[in-house]
Amino acid sequence: MSPRIQSGPVESVRIRILEWLDQNYHFGEAQRLVENDGISLTERGILDRAALGSLFAYLEDSFRVTIDRRRVEGRNLDTLQNIVAAVVLRLDGQDCRPVL
Repeated sequence: MSPRIQSGPVESVRIRILEWLDQNYHFGEAQRLVENDGISLTERGILDRAALGSLFAYLEDSFRVTIDRRRVEGRNLDTLQNIVAAVVLRLDGQDCRPVL
């Protein structure tokens, strides 16, 4: 299992994603299904590509970041760890590019 930071923006974004998964797809089972933050959400059947797009739309609205869905394919942005990191980088202004 990959280590996680337990406070601050990383954990805040992570919790919001797990809550979204529970509310929209897994009804209280998201934490159990996401065994560790490095697993592929699509390969494990936690989300399909359409649901992943819905998650990105939610993150854009919630955190006011922009995710270019055309560039997501093949970028390993289907793990909780990488999605959280991408959002936090934009929140911190560490990435000058306007899209994921």
